[in-house]
Amino acid sequence: MRILLVDDEPNLLDSFKRSLRMDRPEWEVVLADSGAKALALLATTTFDVVVTEILMAGVDGATVLREIQRASPSTIRVALSGQVRLDLMESAEGSFHRFLAKPLDAETLVSVLEELAVAAGDASGESARRFVAGLRGIPSLPSIYVEIRTLLSAEDVAMAALVGLVQKDLGIASKLLKLVNSAYFSLERKVTDLGQAIQMLGLETVRTVVLVRGAMQALTTLHPGGLNLDLLWKHSQEVANGARSIASGEGQRPPVMEDAYSLGLLHDMGRVVLALDPAVAYGQVVERALATGGTLVAAEQDLFGTDHANVGAHVLGLWGLPPEFCRRIREHHSPTLPREGFPAGLALHAADGWSGTQHDLYRDGKVDATALAFGDPNRPARWEAFIAQA
Repeated sequence: MRILLVDDEPNLLDSFKRSLRMDRPEWEVVLADSGAKALALLATTTFDVVVTEILMAGVDGATVLREIQRASPSTIRVALSGQVRLDLMESAEGSFHRFLAKPLDAETLVSVLEELAVAAGDASGESARRFVAGLRGIPSLPSIYVEIRTLLSAEDVAMAALVGLVQKDLGIASKLLKLVNSAYFSLERKVTDLGQAIQMLGLETVRTVVLVRGAMQALTTLHPGGLNLDLLWKHSQEVANGARSIASGEGQRPPVMEDAYSLGLLHDMGRVVLALDPAVAYGQVVERALATGGTLVAAEQDLFGTDHANVGAHVLGLWGLPPEFCRRIREHHSPTLPREGFPAGLALHAADGWSGTQHDLYRDGKVDATALAFGDPNRPARWEAFIAQA
């Protein structure tokens, strides 16, 4: 992966480069200590990821981001700043995929870049990346969720600050308290303190809950063309209920059940992103699938050059959802065989194929019974019964 780091603090750039060289020596890291030097490099070289400070003398980071979007739309663009100027942020809006706040330690930067990395030779992932990067307006998380995600990425999370941010969103706060007070924990008394709930659930569970809710909020602000959102959300809710029912039936902990439910809610979000393409109305996908007798996935590949599973996984990765969560979204029509622990990817696949009615427009994947029965021949019948009870 080729990375360009842009900042007018040379010492910071050198520190980042040393850390990246130690942790990921296979990455090529190039430095630019001004916006003008960054533009000169971009005129002759293509980068997979560009991380740039917004507030710089001369050519600012917003200008750099807009130029990258114009000249190399497939490049992943990350904005970095410790002193945000509203005018520059507004001028850069829609031009970057991820925002990182300073001070930023090298370990966090490496972690973020690993999340954004696209596997070499992954043609399907690359086509999804190019599609998303080429959109005029990039879907982004609401600011409150960005703040919480940034705080959670710190090496030592300030619990008081985290509780203060979470309390600003009653939906997140109530979800965390509901999880920790579920029957699984068998608590003698009800937990009402948000800080205690966060400590009991763990930061990784909190991070996923926050980002999933942020993703849902972001999707509700989009206005896709030719897509029946009522049918899509009905289907997604049914799949979410089915996946959670499987996890519950298998005796999983509440965080695992919540993860399964979240996967179901977001598994088809790539359809919403595809429908943002002004050149192709999503209704054409449905028409082509009906005319050819094929699936919506095949029609998406024909019309967009990619499909909703890959696009959805890519956008969720840009927003910071865990790589394993994104992998399950990417593979929900063709799941890999179970690994250790609860096979959440298989549960999503089964719920997507078996939940809903025969007239469910978006239920176009068939259940792979062979994969589902791997290691447990009784699993398909058991899970189908769980879904029927959802």
